[in-house]
Amino acid sequence: MIDKTRRRFMWLMASVTSLIIAAALIAIYLLTYSNLEATNRARLTANEELRVSDEATINLGEGENRTVVVERITSDIGNYFNIMVDGNGQLLTAYSTYTEQSGSEYQTAANIALSGKNYGKTELLGRYWQYAVFRDGINFELEGDAQIGNYPGEVSNIRFVDITESRQMLRTLAITLVGIGLLLFLLFFFFSAYFSKRAIHPMIEVLEKQRQFVADASHELKTPVSIIKTNCSALRANEDQTVAEQTEWLGNIETGANRMSKLIQNLIALVKIEGTDNDAMESQVWLDREIDETLSAFQLIIDDKQLCVEKCYESGIGIVSDPDRVSQVINILLDNAIKYTDQGGTIRLAVIREKKWTYLSVSNTGMGIAKEHLDKIFDRFYRVESARSHDGSHGLGLSIAAAAMEQLGGAISVDSAVNDHTVFTVRFPIKK
Repeated sequence: MIDKTRRRFMWLMASVTSLIIAAALIAIYLLTYSNLEATNRARLTANEELRVSDEATINLGEGENRTVVVERITSDIGNYFNIMVDGNGQLLTAYSTYTEQSGSEYQTAANIALSGKNYGKTELLGRYWQYAVFRDGINFELEGDAQIGNYPGEVSNIRFVDITESRQMLRTLAITLVGIGLLLFLLFFFFSAYFSKRAIHPMIEVLEKQRQFVADASHELKTPVSIIKTNCSALRANEDQTVAEQTEWLGNIETGANRMSKLIQNLIALVKIEGTDNDAMESQVWLDREIDETLSAFQLIIDDKQLCVEKCYESGIGIVSDPDRVSQVINILLDNAIKYTDQGGTIRLAVIREKKWTYLSVSNTGMGIAKEHLDKIFDRFYRVESARSHDGSHGLGLSIAAAAMEQLGGAISVDSAVNDHTVFTVRFPIKK
């Protein structure tokens, strides 16, 4: 399922990116095409001054024909040629800035232009041309006694402009844009593959933790359930005995039920802390009072183990936080310290303020924690050694404390030396 989701995410990113790239490249091409078309249209419609100076004859390939001498005065529109035809489409005169052409070539060009629309494109003389036919008549500036003559029907002017370079430019641009598009698609495809893997990684971790959590919870529940089932079977096997005579089996059932109840309570507490809708209720919390009250609750165990408790904090040290969460964290840390301190060992509690934080440290002498276990000590159901696996704990206390501190905007850390000491430190933000 994860791989399928990742592939979908990757293809979605690649598709969206490809559409954006394609739209941008097409827009560039269309904009360039539009600009070139506008330029060529401007070349087609550019005004040109002609001076008709005298009558003359021109050889159009089929004998001499009566015509006039036309002189081009100004023009700056690149390679082009103009053709003047009468109402029957017959060539009257022509002018070219490209190369001199024969009359039949001019006539062929005129026939192509007159057979279509007033604007069009065609290929002639190995090059590409765009043409326009102007049928509104032509104005001549007559000098002296020059005569234009009388031609039957209307007189039209046809202009052909060379667009070979424009077509080559568009073709080169298209090839370039396609190449850039493919390159960008490949780049974004690999980027999508890389980032989709990174994006999906937290989901993989969550699902893996969820699977591990279910497996660990099932394992932890298996023991008390087995105890209860086994002792219930023992009760059924001795139905003729009185309740007083079966106190041992009933006690075992109660132990299993209590263990299961504690595990469920811890799981519920952990879920509540990590719940997104679990808002902390902040108020003034006096750390020295919370610590003293928690120590009082553990006093019998402390006395039984003959532990020495050192208090290194002043009275009246307060923070603004959630009282229930703070009390829960202190209870977990003290319970952990008392549980793993050797007979006659020492527990030290210290509170200090430093810049924007208030630090509470709980240290104890004892077996300590090996370095390789420190990074995992706050994981759910994690217990360091086999010696700790039979102390009745489920490995949830420290993970609850870590989750609570994260919700409070603080943090928890641990430092330890094997067969020497262990120090848990929590830091609370100082809020005004």
